[in-house]
This record gives sequence, structure tokens and C-alpha cells, in this order.
Amino acid sequence: MGWLFESCQRVSLDWSSKYTKLILGKAFYPPIKVRARLSITKGFPRPLISIFAMTFLYEMSEGIMTLTLPLFSKSLGASDAFVGLIVAAGPLLGAFSAVPMGMLSDRYGRRALLVYAPILGVLSSILIAFTSQAPLLVPLYALYGLSHSSFRPTAAALVGEASRPERMATYFGWFLTIGSSGLLIGPPVAGYLILNFGHAYAAAFSGILVGSSFILGMLHPKQPKSSLPKRKAQMKIPFLRAGRALWGDWLFVFTADLLIGVVYAFLPLQLSRAGLNPVEIGLLFSVLQTASGLARLPMGILIDRIRKTGAALMGSLLINAVCIIAIAFSTSYALLSVLMLGTGLSRGVLLTAARTDIAFRAPPGGLGSAMGTFSVMSMSGRSAGPLIFGATVAVYGIGQALIYAGGVGVAVAVGVKAALRERRR
Repeated sequence: MGWLFESCQRVSLDWSSKYTKLILGKAFYPPIKVRARLSITKGFPRPLISIFAMTFLYEMSEGIMTLTLPLFSKSLGASDAFVGLIVAAGPLLGAFSAVPMGMLSDRYGRRALLVYAPILGVLSSILIAFTSQAPLLVPLYALYGLSHSSFRPTAAALVGEASRPERMATYFGWFLTIGSSGLLIGPPVAGYLILNFGHAYAAAFSGILVGSSFILGMLHPKQPKSSLPKRKAQMKIPFLRAGRALWGDWLFVFTADLLIGVVYAFLPLQLSRAGLNPVEIGLLFSVLQTASGLARLPMGILIDRIRKTGAALMGSLLINAVCIIAIAFSTSYALLSVLMLGTGLSRGVLLTAARTDIAFRAPPGGLGSAMGTFSVMSMSGRSAGPLIFGATVAVYGIGQALIYAGGVGVAVAVGVKAALRERRR
């Protein structure tokens, strides 16, 4: 099928070069440049292959744990508020450790974290599978979060270093799309395993996936060639030197993950009480992740072309918040699927725009640290959502928590609009 795709692409470009110039003008449509933009896999850096494969396995593992943990906690007798505490434990420890891990990867190399991070993930997942008391899930999921906080900034920094500057957003789009592919497959797999074998089997399979990434980490080159200028590693906290643009990126990421943290922690419980089985719940979360993945690569290509990210960040956060508010009022499976689709699309756009902007605005020698701060804001939001709105769930219910969380997203999107100017790379 590859030769057929290349032939169709060549014919379409030849036709467009001949006729579109007559309509739009030669200056607007340069055929050679458009051909380069559409060839999204041309010159694909080989070091990225192992990173993308590890990312897929890691994110599929998290997709399984995302659905398994709330339902498993509830089956062990945890209250709704305590479920929120359990779900928040992993991102909370990850938030404290992401920047130090990114700084260590800047100083001592990326490969060490790629090798040792999966060991923590395997250990925590297997222990979760054998747990019979809900309070023990708090420290075990915190250890699971430490594994992810070690891997994510390292992988993101490697993508930035291996990508050519003019195609960095495209490769970050690939990176996020492949991660979303793992996340979209994870929940339905978790639903099937829970329905047929139980929660413990789902948690154990999550650990097997992370363990598979250990082998890929061993195969990764010790020091892949970087396309970025050589800079001395800086063991400094990146936000002390960050400008307004970087703070804006981090704030948007924090808010988006605060919203999704509430959805991940409490929506499975609400849907389960409404009579949906684990497979049906998993398919809804798969819709969210599918939409998020489909949005990321096209958004990366678009950013490489227009060189702007400000409008994408603000608009996507606003749409994301409105969709989450609407989820609280949805009464049918079809409507809920559409809202999850909108939530996923807007989330994919936001994360692609934020990562690309951070990669270009990171201070000299601090790309790993800046990506670590991205993970800090992401995991802080993921942990803050269940912790803050857990009390709301206990008093007013899950629907009200979704409404209030969406309101916070709308307030941030509107409030930051005046502070952020249009940004160009």
C-alpha cells in the first residue's frame, strides 16, 4: 500500500502545482515547500523509534490503570472522596519528582532513566494487583506515578533533541499521537480484563506492558546525536528563569490536567452507578483518547506552518472546559460519546501546542528541566483535580464537581487571554 500512497501523493501535488497557482498565485503556493510539509515521515530520525515504542507501552499501561484503579478502589470499600485521594497519589508524587528527574537526565544522560523507570512501574503494578486493602493503594500508586514522572520528561527531551528544528512540532505531534494510541487502547482492554478476569489481572497486565519497555530502553543508543545546539547542562530550577510565555504554557497544561483528573477519577464511578459495564465505560474513554490522538499530528503540522500557538492554547482550553460542563448534564450514551470526542480533540490540540512552544522557549541547556516542569504542571493538575473536587463530590455529587471544574477551566481561558499576546517562534 506504500507505493499506492506515494503515487497518489505525487499525482495530487503535480495537479495542484499546475492549477492552484493559476487561482492562488505563485507566491502563495510554492510546490516544493508544500511537498516537504506533506511528507510527514521523510527523514524520520531512527532514535525516535524506540522512544515512540516505549511511549506507546507506557501510555497503554496508564490507560489500563486509569480505568482499573477507581473501580478497584471502590470494590475494596473506598468512599468516593478516598477514591479521589488514591487517584491523586500517583500524579502528586510525580509532580514533585518530574523536575529533578528532568534535571538528572540533562546532567547524566537520558538512557539511565529510560532503563530504570520501568522497574518502578513493574514493581508498583504487581503490588497493586495483590493488594486487598484500599489504603495500601495510596503509596503503591504513588510509586507508579514516580515511574511515569521519570520517563515522560526524558522521552520528551529526546524527541526535542532528535528532531530537526523546522519539523519539531510534527515530531512532537507523532510523539503525542502514539502516546494517545496507547491511552485509547488501554481502557477497553482494562474493561475486558475486569469483566472477565477481575481487577487484579488488569493491574498485573499493566505492569507487564511497562516491563516490556525496559527491553526497549536497553536497546536505545547511549548518546543519540542531537539536532539542537550544544549547551552546557544547567542544574537549575527552570521556572526561576522562565518568562511569561513559558508560564503561560505551564498554566494551560496545569488547568487542562486538573479538568481531566476530575474526569478520570469520578466519571467511571458515575457511569458504573448508571448501569454501564466496564467495557462500555472503557469505550467512552477510548473515544476521548482516540480524538486526542487524531488531533495531535495535524496540529503539529499546522504549527510548523503557521508558527503560532497562542490562539490554539486559549481556544482548546475553553472548548475542553465547556465539554466537561456539558458531560454533567448528558443523559444518553450517544451524547456522552460526542462530548468525550470534543474533550479529547481540544486536549490533543492544547498539549501539542504547549509542548512545541516549551521546546523552543526552554532556557539554554535546560530542555529536560523545562519538560520536567511540563510534567510537574501536568501531574499537579491531575492530582489537584481529585483532591480539590473530592470534597465537592462528597457533599454535592459528581455532577456538581464536573460543573465546578469546567468553570475553573473557562475562568483560566478567559482570564489569561489578556495576558498572553500572539506568539511566534
